[in-house]
Amino acid sequence: MLQNDLGQAFCELTETENSSHLQTAIACYHNAAQVYTRETYPHRWAQTLFYLGKAHRVQGELLRAYSVFAAAVDTVEFLRCEATVDLVDLGESAIADSLKSTRTWTGLYKSLVQVCLELGATQPDYYAKALEYTERHKALNLVELLVKCDLTPKGDIPAVVRGELECLRRSIVAEQQHQEQGVSEAGGVISAGDDTQGLNGGSLLGNSDWTHLNQLWKQLDELIASEVEPKDPFFSLARKVQPIGFKQIRELLPDENCAVVVWASLGEVLVAFLVLADAEYPAVHLCSPKNALELECWASEYKSAYSDQKGRWTNHLQARLNRLATLLEIDQVVSMVPENCDRLIFVPHRFLHALPLHALPLGMGELFFEGGANSRFPGVDRTGSDLDTIIGSDFSQNSPNSALQPPAAYLIDRFAGGIRYAPSCQLLRLRQIARREAIGRYRPRLQQLIAVPNFTKDSLYSNIEVSNICQYFSSAEVLRHKQVNKQAVCNAIATNSHRDLPASTGQLTSKKVAHFACLSLLNLASPLKSGVSLKDDFLTLDEIFNLDFRQYFLVSLSACEIEKCELTNDGDFVGFSAALLYAGTSSVVSSLWKVNDVSTLLLMSKFYENLARFPKLQTGDVANALNDAQRWLRDLTGEELDLLLADFQPQISQMFARLTQSSRLIAEASFQQIRNRKPHPFANPYYWATFTASGV
Repeated sequence: MLQNDLGQAFCELTETENSSHLQTAIACYHNAAQVYTRETYPHRWAQTLFYLGKAHRVQGELLRAYSVFAAAVDTVEFLRCEATVDLVDLGESAIADSLKSTRTWTGLYKSLVQVCLELGATQPDYYAKALEYTERHKALNLVELLVKCDLTPKGDIPAVVRGELECLRRSIVAEQQHQEQGVSEAGGVISAGDDTQGLNGGSLLGNSDWTHLNQLWKQLDELIASEVEPKDPFFSLARKVQPIGFKQIRELLPDENCAVVVWASLGEVLVAFLVLADAEYPAVHLCSPKNALELECWASEYKSAYSDQKGRWTNHLQARLNRLATLLEIDQVVSMVPENCDRLIFVPHRFLHALPLHALPLGMGELFFEGGANSRFPGVDRTGSDLDTIIGSDFSQNSPNSALQPPAAYLIDRFAGGIRYAPSCQLLRLRQIARREAIGRYRPRLQQLIAVPNFTKDSLYSNIEVSNICQYFSSAEVLRHKQVNKQAVCNAIATNSHRDLPASTGQLTSKKVAHFACLSLLNLASPLKSGVSLKDDFLTLDEIFNLDFRQYFLVSLSACEIEKCELTNDGDFVGFSAALLYAGTSSVVSSLWKVNDVSTLLLMSKFYENLARFPKLQTGDVANALNDAQRWLRDLTGEELDLLLADFQPQISQMFARLTQSSRLIAEASFQQIRNRKPHPFANPYYWATFTASGV
């Protein structure tokens, strides 16, 4: 560590005196790299490269900085299995070191993306590399999460192969724990600064010889590649980062009328990458650092208001979305999309996964073309102004919410063909490949439904929602009250699973729909604590990853709620969409917050009605059906609502009759309050914007 420490000291002298010390610092880092090699001390190697890359960037040697940062990232991804060590057993110190490590790796990826963006101004192929490394950062977060789950491959994997996988996994964990114990007994290590302290913690095995561990990982990779990946291509995502190239990202687009917007949110670096079917490189919009940092504060306040002041959060949601559109500079981003594109795929990052980007208002910054901007097409500069002076704070209490005029248009109006989401480009790519392989034999339509109602007392309209949905399916199975437990739900999902089909059917065809009207809880800070709340049980996210949903082309979660927790500032968020797509379904429809039961009843009914109109569902149809239902609910008039509710009145009256007198009076008053809202009872985005469509 002496050479690294000397290098750090000379870099600090460069900041206070002159640049002559920078070359000395670089020489020290090169000396350190001769001692700590990638094969034997990969953490120290990555640490040294991170320091070296930053020194080259300060010196203006961007190409060298890129090469060094890229080598460091390769090493970080090579270390992907470190999370298999149970940090809970290692104590608070190990957990703290792990969090520092996450921040350090995030800083490394951010530095590499920044260098790529700087190089891209004159060499646009580096814009593509910036996008690729953004996706690799998301993939790393997924790997770090999934290695904590006891995942098994799906499909007809021989028992002997499953046994070999388990044996290798246990050997890797044992070797890691052995090295961890050795480092702890050595008595700690030297700390070398805030941004890389995580690299020096004992839990990171910084001084250990990884030779044997490398051999075990190599054996595991070879076994997965030869015996598992041909039958379950998703399983490898749980073991190591699978890079995706720009060409593969572009292939996500079904035609020239669809575009992809990939977000990278890395502190003061907030970037939107636009991918078009006929573009050789992505277009880039780099938001101002001021807006990027204010977005971090906005997200924290948004989550706090959602958890602690739900009523105020609901009433001010439109104003908050106005502010969000300003901070994301969404008008500039949309201006880069050709007019012929009527469909959009969003790939969010971090807390953006939990926000209704499809409900962002347009026209919040009509004056931005007059200023200077950061939207970049390869070879072209566009300019725009900071929009903070155009739109005021969404937390202003000077005027009532009723005085806030709705926007002239939302994003779902601009992209009438549908806006869908993807947890990552790689997950979407693998799911689309699986879908295409089944297309020749079968295009899904509404045939079989498995529905799980909500039996909690505060979900009065859930049974009506489920019974109304059933009419659109030729076969529907509704789990009754006594059946709504984990084992019954898992058994229902597994019925007619892949292993039960005759060999002549080939790959499993997706022809079922699963609809969960029960409460689903999202934990943004600890994703594996998320889950579906059943009668007396909880189906956790890691259990969902292990379920086999390959027979389902759609899974719907109509009552998601974000749990009260601290927002994590590091890493990507992994939720139900990622888990269900990994588990095998082609598409996921889920809510970002639990919404009024009446609006959910109407929206879900309209959504399935729209789906039923497609004789054979194709790519993007789920998002199209959902967005059409959202526009319909948003624009529904009070008179139209009265006509609709007349159709449901017998069921509503029966439901009210089963309530106690006090509960019935409350329910009837709430019901009448909805009917009294004029002219558009569900115009607030709270009612219509909560649902998103992810996947194919």
